[in-house]
Amino acid sequence: DVKQYPECIRKMYRENWVLEGFLNNIMERELERLSKVWGEEGGRPKIQMIQGNIADLPVIVDAIVNAANPPMLGGGGVDGALHKAAGPGLKAECKTFPEIAPGVRCLPTDHKITKAYDLKADYVFHACGPIFPAASDRNLMPGEYISVTPFEDLVATYRGIINRADALRLNTIAVPALSAGAYGGTIE
Repeated sequence: DVKQYPECIRKMYRENWVLEGFLNNIMERELERLSKVWGEEGGRPKIQMIQGNIADLPVIVDAIVNAANPPMLGGGGVDGALHKAAGPGLKAECKTFPEIAPGVRCLPTDHKITKAYDLKADYVFHACGPIFPAASDRNLMPGEYISVTPFEDLVATYRGIINRADALRLNTIAVPALSAGAYGGTIE
């Protein structure tokens, strides 16, 4: 069901579709900020929620966000699925980004942009979300660290993506749950 963005977020909030506690507070603050920016008139972005494989979207979007790791060369979960679906060109382009440190092309809370190759999009935003303390037993790869402020860092990651998409005047963007899975974030 496609709805005007603020109304959709309110519905999600009322029906407990969103995370409890901290993230609900963020949603409320974001709604307040957006209502000031957009006013009561039209021009609001629309949001559509689709459950499924982000690498095999049923629609074409301007950009797909990849839950990347610092090397940006593929991995498991969303990262591996997008690299596989995009074809070898994606990995080849990711290798062109200079290493900030050995094996590190993108730091947590940051993102890099590439072409989408065989995906149903124009761009891929490779976003490295924070690692939650729940994943403290994982073997960290170069550039990874356990965040002491994971929720704030996660918000900063999403905000950076949205601001960049807005600056590029993108109309549609597919965003997965960042920092979930191996990075210890949950939807509970």
